Amino acid sequence: MNKADFNLLLHFFLRYSSLGPAEKKRLEEDEDRLLATMLYNLVAFMIALNVDKDAVKKKVRRLLGKSHIGLLQSQQVNDLLDNLNNLVRGNISYRSVNYLQKVSDDLNFGRKKCSKIKP
Repeated sequence: MNKADFNLLLHFFLRYSSLGPAEKKRLEEDEDRLLATMLYNLVAFMIALNVDKDAVKKKVRRLLGKSHIGLLQSQQVNDLLDNLNNLVRGNISYRSVNYLQKVSDDLNFGRKKCSKIKP
C-alpha cells in the first residue's frame, strides 16, 4: 500500500469515527445495500455464463452468510436464489449501484459541504 492509499484510508476511518450514531447506521445500511446488489449481480452474471444453478446457490449463500448483511437486503438475494430454478439464462436484469456516489460524498464531505481534504 502506498502512502496516498494509506492517507485515504486514514481519512475515511477518521471521518467515519466522527459520524453520529444515526449517520453511522445509515452508512452501514447503504453498505448492506451495496453488498446485496453486488451479490444479486453476481448471481445474474453466473447464470448468464451458464454456471450450474446448484453451484451458484451454494457459493452465493456461503458469501451471504459470511457477509452479515441486514435481513431485508439478504432476503432479496435469498428470494432470487429460491426462484433460480424458474429463471432462464439472460432473464435476470442487473441492478444499478447509482447510490454509491452519495455514500462516497457523505464520507468525503459529510452532510454539509466543505472543502475537499486531499490525501
